[in-house]
Formats: sequence, structure tokens, C-alpha cells
Amino acid sequence: MPTNKIIIIFLCLAVLVIAFVAIKLWPSKTPAINSFEDCAKAGYPILESYPPQCKTPDGQTFTGKAMVTLPPDGKSLAPRPKNDLRMCVQVITPAKNPETGEIREFPTPCDVPPGWTPLQQASFPE
Repeated sequence: MPTNKIIIIFLCLAVLVIAFVAIKLWPSKTPAINSFEDCAKAGYPILESYPPQCKTPDGQTFTGKAMVTLPPDGKSLAPRPKNDLRMCVQVITPAKNPETGEIREFPTPCDVPPGWTPLQQASFPE
């Protein structure tokens, strides 16, 4: 009888080892993830960050392209010239387009487009 138990234990161990090796060596049917687009198409979570990031279960993180929101008129805001050495405080700045009367808020005073008129913000007594 002890010989039968040894044979059964040996066979069980052999089956477990074969199953483990087969699972590890079997080709994966999941597509290779090499970019943000691949990660998003595979259905992995997109993190709420700027720019957006996609994270795979194995810990890889892929960064997407930063999206630029254009004004409603479809024109992009002109970038500042490289020789513009002004420093801008990060303060919301309302401005008015004199041609259309549109009022919009910009992240800094430097982001107000040429031709727009910055508006005075209400001051509150201290």
C-alpha cells in the first residue's frame, strides 16, 4: 500500500508541474501593448490626469497626447514669442473680444489674445 500512495503523490505532482509549465509557456492571446492608443483599445483604465495616462495590469503606464481646447471661433491662441520674458501669475483673467462682445476667462494675463480687452475683476473689501 505505501508504494501506491507514493505513486499517486508523484503523479499528482507531475500533473501540477506540467500544468504550471503549460500555462507559463502557452502563447498569450492578448495583443502587445506598446502605446497609449493600444492600451486604451484593449480596455485598460484611463487615469484622470493631464495629459491622460493608461495603465496596464502589469504596471506599465502609457501617456496620451495633451489635448488643446480651441476657442469657439476655431482659431488657436497664438503662442508667446520666445523672446517674451514676461512672467505671468497664474490667475484667471477675464477678457472681452471687442469684435464679437464675447467674454472669456484665460488662465493668465499673458494668455489674453492680442486685441482682447482684459476686464477688471470685482474687488471685495477686506
